[in-house]
Amino acid sequence: MKIMGFPRPRRPQAGFTLIEMLVVFVVIGILASIAIPAFTKAKSKSKSAAIAGAFHSVRDQAIQYYTDNSSYPAEVAQGIFPPEFRGYYLPDEFSWTPDAEYTLDWENWTGLDGNPSPQFNVSVGLSVHTVNTTLGNYLLQHFENDVQLTNPDTYTFTIQNANG
Repeated sequence: MKIMGFPRPRRPQAGFTLIEMLVVFVVIGILASIAIPAFTKAKSKSKSAAIAGAFHSVRDQAIQYYTDNSSYPAEVAQGIFPPEFRGYYLPDEFSWTPDAEYTLDWENWTGLDGNPSPQFNVSVGLSVHTVNTTLGNYLLQHFENDVQLTNPDTYTFTIQNANG
């Protein structure tokens, strides 16, 4: 439509062009590819630090229990608080299922005959059960002298090895 012989000026179209949208998606993709691995690594470091702290607490109290009783607490199922540790040795707030990604397991493989499991050189330990392979690999790499893979999803910290 013409107004007094002049064409009507076009209004600019609202929105973004396809090229602008593609550039934004590419930039977001690049930033995500940098941030997600860094976040995953930081999360694994944080969880492994919590696990290491739990291990040191359990190890110290297991040694104290052994000093007081000349034996270690009996084997219990995964995620269960050994009754011998409750209260005096570890606070009731100590959690054997602290996170959805892993649970702790008190291991006493000495058995009635005092022999460890024939597969591993561990008599007493604390196992971490997780299907998060990033966390498991981080434990193996950063605690290589203290941790061994004892099952596909189980990483065991040794408190007492089979040789003493």
